[in-house]
Amino acid sequence: MLKCVATIFVILFVMTTKAIAVPMPVQNNIVDAQEVGHGTLTYYFWDVYIATLWAPNGTWNPDQPYALTLDYLRKIDGEEIADRSAQEMRHIGMNDELTIAAWYRIMRDIFPSVKKGTKLTGIYLPNKGTLFFEGDKPIGNVTDQEFSKWFFGIWLHEKTSIPVLRSKLLGIDNE
Repeated sequence: MLKCVATIFVILFVMTTKAIAVPMPVQNNIVDAQEVGHGTLTYYFWDVYIATLWAPNGTWNPDQPYALTLDYLRKIDGEEIADRSAQEMRHIGMNDELTIAAWYRIMRDIFPSVKKGTKLTGIYLPNKGTLFFEGDKPIGNVTDQEFSKWFFGIWLHEKTSIPVLRSKLLGIDNE
């Protein structure tokens, strides 16, 4: 009997912990959101952030709603985040410099400076665009579907500069 009670307690704890781990903006915008995968971006010797991909039932489909949460582990200026995002879009193949410049200005206005413990979430909603949150607070949205494709491509495109992190996010990491 005691073993049965302990097993039920463990199951309830795991289920509760999993539910709490889903950020509120993700819960509010994606039905049955569950983690697809996560990993840490490390630049040289520094851990920069922990990224987590969320999707309905934990299955990512680029044509369905999904979210990416970045839990920052260090201080970075918001303008630097926007600049790096634009560079990464170029890396995966976006070559329309006028569009990148326009998107850069939008990202610069949305992205705050971060420090250890800051959590930024981007949520892709088909036909609506991308919503951005700092913690649970909305900080911006971009309705341009092309922006969404290229922005999330920074992490999810096959040509990403961070293929190991991409594999972990998509749950296909073999390590």
